[in-house]
Amino acid sequence: MSLKYIADNYKVPAVRGQRVISHDGMRQRTGTIIGARGQLLRVRFDGEDDSELVHPRRKLDYVQDARKLAS
Repeated sequence: MSLKYIADNYKVPAVRGQRVISHDGMRQRTGTIIGARGQLLRVRFDGEDDSELVHPRRKLDYVQDARKLAS
């Protein structure tokens, strides 16, 4: 599957380079979409060496405004 497939089917702005905020458990992490695998996004979270697979709709916000990252 591709990022275009994910964007079209899940109705999210999933493109390479898109900044995201994950609300996984008690912590909030920011990262960047670097690709896709199947129907999941491959996200590299800030400060991490490896990427993780993340569902495009589960506990994930797509950052349209860089000011949201500061809050």
